[in-house]
This record gives sequence, C-alpha cells and structure tokens, in this order.
Amino acid sequence: MEYEVPEYFIAIAQEGSISRAAQRLYLAQPSLSQYLHKLEQKLGVELIRREARGIALTQAGKVYYEYAQQAVRRRAEMRAQVAALKQDISGQMDVDASVLSIPIGRLYCDFLALHPLIQARFVHLGAQTRSNPPDIVVTTKQLPASEWSGEQLLTEPLLVAVSVGHPFARRRSIRMQELAREQFLFTQNREIDQLLVQFCAEAGFQPRVLMEYYSVYSVTALVEEGVGITILPAHRLRSVSTERMALIPISDVVFARTIYLYRPVNGLQNPTADRFAAYIRENIDRVTRVSPHANA
Repeated sequence: MEYEVPEYFIAIAQEGSISRAAQRLYLAQPSLSQYLHKLEQKLGVELIRREARGIALTQAGKVYYEYAQQAVRRRAEMRAQVAALKQDISGQMDVDASVLSIPIGRLYCDFLALHPLIQARFVHLGAQTRSNPPDIVVTTKQLPASEWSGEQLLTEPLLVAVSVGHPFARRRSIRMQELAREQFLFTQNREIDQLLVQFCAEAGFQPRVLMEYYSVYSVTALVEEGVGITILPAHRLRSVSTERMALIPISDVVFARTIYLYRPVNGLQNPTADRFAAYIRENIDRVTRVSPHANA
C-alpha cells in the first residue's frame, strides 16, 4: 500500500479510530495500520497517539491532516481543470444572484477560469420580462412551478452580530427571547429583516429598530462601535472582519434561511447555464461553509 494517500489519513483523523476508518475506506484494518506505520516512518514523527477511547492526533498529525486536506482539494481542482481543457464551452447566460451575490460571484470567477470563453450578465429578476427570464435564479423566494424548475440549494444559518464589548460577545449561543431588549441595525435586506420580524413575533416581541442603512459595511462598522446589533447570513463571515465583532448563533430556534436555485421551465436550452448551474451545486458549500461557532 502506498504511504502517500491523503484520503487514508483524513479518514483516520476524522473517524478517531483505525478500525472505523478501515470500514469507511473498505480496507482491512491491518493494511491501514501498516499504511500509518510506514507514513510515520517516512516522516520520522508520530502522527497519532492511542487513548482509551480511540486515537488523537499529535501536533505533527494535526499539521499533516491540514496538508492532506489541501492535497485532496488541489488534486480535485487539477482534475477539473484538465477535464475542462478537453471539452471547453462557450456561450452567454443571464444570472440573478442578488441573494448570494458574493459567493455566486466567486463561483463565476472560478468557472470563468475553467471556461474563459463563456460570458455572464448579472441581472435582477424583477427587471426581466416574462418572455426573457434569467437562465439561473438564486433566491429565497419560492417561484411559481408553472414557470420555474427549482431545487433547494442550501440552508444558511443567520447569526447575531454584536461588538466584542457586548455582554453576548463571549457566549457560545443565545436564545431568541434575549434579543427583546436589544436595538437592531437593519441592512435593508428585506428578506432577512422580514425573517427576523417573523422569528421575534413567534418569540412574543417586536424587534426594536434603531436605524436602517443600505450598506452592510456601514452597519457592521456601527455594530463594532457598539451602537446596536444586527443579523448577518453565515457566508458574510468571509467578507467582514470579526476582530471587533462577535457572531453568535440562536440556540432555541432554527434561525436560518432556505435558498433555492431555479431554471426557467419554458426557456430555450442553454448548455452554458446548464454547466454553471451544475458547478454551483457542486461547489456552493466551498464558498459558503463557515465554522460552526464564529467565536470558538
């Protein structure tokens, strides 16, 4: 068995047990133990230590685990790029991604690197006529099934953003009712504002709105100063600084929004949009995934 197979070590680290990792990989346990022994010999360090309830990574094991994950990701990217060169595509598409503009924009740039001949125009569904709908719509709204073919793309957590000096800042979670006395700064994201109002009503109170700004960056700057608190979708953690701001989940309700990907039912077939929609499905987790607790 080759010793440089990063998937093997990743399975051991994630399962916390060589036997469970062997079952996951459909390998015999002695073969996987031999792989680990040869790997440690090659590197000259111990990567795991055995404990009463299984195994734990040493400091060297933690470093190797991170590099193993990177190696798997880079190999997948390489294979995707090589495959793309074999069958390059071109064409145009209209995309409405106002709900996830930053993540979808990042995926479009990645997709463009693989297929430099494609072109996209980013539009808003409301500006389109019924006879000329976008090729792809990413939204939290459920569109009519007679006109759109949709699927759930992801469920994205919503987080409470407070300054680091706020009493909530060191909490691992808070309850919905605890927000009753807080002053909110709204970002003019009507969909998130409406969700917050709905959750607050179910908890028996109305949110106290101090002020409303169009720019999420203005709102987060005011949150950092302790002017008020706000609600941010989880993917925003990738685009805002958390050095002066803490983001905390709600523990007693599923505080989240559901996002859908839609294609027009009666539109002309667009292979470019087909490929980009598939690329979004396959990679959306990569550009929206965040740690379970932002303050950990």
